[in-house]
Amino acid sequence: MDLDDRELEIQLREALHRAAEPVHGEGIFKETVRSEAARRQAAKTRARWTGRLVLAGAAVAAAVALFALVGTDQDQVDTDGGLPPATQPDGPSTTVEPDQSGPSTTETSNTTPSTTEATTSTTEATTTTAPTLPPFPPEDPLMHGKSTWGLYLVVLPMGQASVDSPEFQAAQQAAIDAGYSQGEGYSGIECDQGAAEALGLESGEHIAPAVYFASEDLANQARDAFEARGQSVAGIAHVTTYCLD
Repeated sequence: MDLDDRELEIQLREALHRAAEPVHGEGIFKETVRSEAARRQAAKTRARWTGRLVLAGAAVAAAVALFALVGTDQDQVDTDGGLPPATQPDGPSTTVEPDQSGPSTTETSNTTPSTTEATTSTTEATTTTAPTLPPFPPEDPLMHGKSTWGLYLVVLPMGQASVDSPEFQAAQQAAIDAGYSQGEGYSGIECDQGAAEALGLESGEHIAPAVYFASEDLANQARDAFEARGQSVAGIAHVTTYCLD
């Protein structure tokens, strides 16, 4: 325990009193009393500074510990401004127990065929897309005595029975669907000079749904367009058209 001023004074008085008692020898000297007083004062000063240093060291250690604690708490605070994980209030558990009725891999395996079937369906739809059909060329207007190229879809003997036949009607409708105005009627082969010979017809009169073009290339292009759509073509002939005056 540190000595205060009053205790120091009491001790000095006691030391002086002891020194003043009769002794054998040369007697009491002032230097003896002063030396004892200086020694006690130095001891008090050392004890006082030692206590202050101890208190200062303890304060520094407490400040360092507090700073470390604050830094640790700040790191634990989440970005939403909530409490650190360790200080979150206890709540009811939300853990979901796995379904024990059957393995989860059964449901996953059931979804695989659906994906495969969808991919297969998409692939089939892509591969079954209809190819682009060749276009029909423009027709050549008819004129009496004009040289042109005739395309004959079907050739039948002259008569109403031929006009009413499904084959004739289908060919005529194919020409109409292609946008040709000439498809609405039909041609007598004998009115198209050179047609019978080119088509290899025998004697007699014949009729045919026909469309005319300005060149052989255009007539062949029309043939490809008709055949691509399922309509057959009897033949193409370079002719001179009559019976139109």
